[in-house]
Amino acid sequence: MHAQLRHDISRDDFNTFVDEGHALLDVVRDDLAEWTEKLDAAERAQVEAEATRQRVRAQAAALVSAVEDEGPLQALTLDDLLNRIEPGWWVEGLLQQSSVAILAGEPGLGKSFTALSMAASIATGSDWFGQSVKQGSVLYVVGEGAESFGKRVAAWQDTNGEIPRDRMVFMDRGVNLSREASVARVVEYVTEHSIDLVILDTFSQLTSIDNENDASQVNKATKAAIQIRQARPGATVLLVHHVNKASGGVRGSSALRGNVDTVIVAKGDEKGFRLTTERSADGKQKDGKPVDLRGFHLVDAGASAVVARGTTQTPDEQHIREVLADGEWHPMADFAENADPARRRYSRILDSMPNIETQGTRPKQYRLNAA
Repeated sequence: MHAQLRHDISRDDFNTFVDEGHALLDVVRDDLAEWTEKLDAAERAQVEAEATRQRVRAQAAALVSAVEDEGPLQALTLDDLLNRIEPGWWVEGLLQQSSVAILAGEPGLGKSFTALSMAASIATGSDWFGQSVKQGSVLYVVGEGAESFGKRVAAWQDTNGEIPRDRMVFMDRGVNLSREASVARVVEYVTEHSIDLVILDTFSQLTSIDNENDASQVNKATKAAIQIRQARPGATVLLVHHVNKASGGVRGSSALRGNVDTVIVAKGDEKGFRLTTERSADGKQKDGKPVDLRGFHLVDAGASAVVARGTTQTPDEQHIREVLADGEWHPMADFAENADPARRRYSRILDSMPNIETQGTRPKQYRLNAA
């Protein structure tokens, strides 16, 4: 910055500018010192720590702005363009590297559970319901439901296995795409900790947008997501968002859909929900073929739930099918003891599972329909 100032103004003016700046800084320090003398040691430490944080945040925000507005121009030759390596996939056909994506769905459909299951699969390097996955490190920002989010993670681990502790981290505060200082801190974190996937759940909770139909506010937030994506080569940002109840498309200004590379829409159906990037469903896949993946649903697991697909079974479902494998009628007592708190969970699963017949009420009995 000093070099730029020297280029724009004379040396005398520059020296005067610096001297006045130091004088002003001394006044501020004296005022702060006089004020903090009235505080006890612990309070002074808190004030000084917060002052340091504010200064660092302002510097980081300035750096982000400088990179965005004053970065050097770089021309590409035709050969440079043609020989660029196409980005790969974090989740084959669905979530591409070096992209900003949206996962949108109705409230309660399972979009956050879906985002978590993608994140955990990427962190563990395990296939995601038949789609190949590239292993990477994940930052999951929880903007809503943070109190119960640990139960969701535990349920995924109980069903699928342990998540490496060095591959997945969480944040539940301090992130706001509408504030430059906050974005600068996320950029710094992604760079410093080599984060490959940032999930922001949800877009509405992690912005200060008053009106989602205001293109200028939405543009600012999506540009922030792009800055985070650019912090690390190959990194991807996934925004979890809602759909418009009337149209079923992404809620808010068209600028949101237009500024991202991928739109994955979760659509409810008679068996649960499907995930699609097809244009007819308001989906989008900028650099890939559209996909339509069906057969997803939520199933109870532990104290929470997990996403399942098709015949994928949780331990509870496996237990139920083992009991019903003889084709006979079974009361709830055959699945769980009277004092077992899992009885209610088993009841919900039995009522939601396909090919289960019921009879009676007290006690209600269940049988597997082999037809």
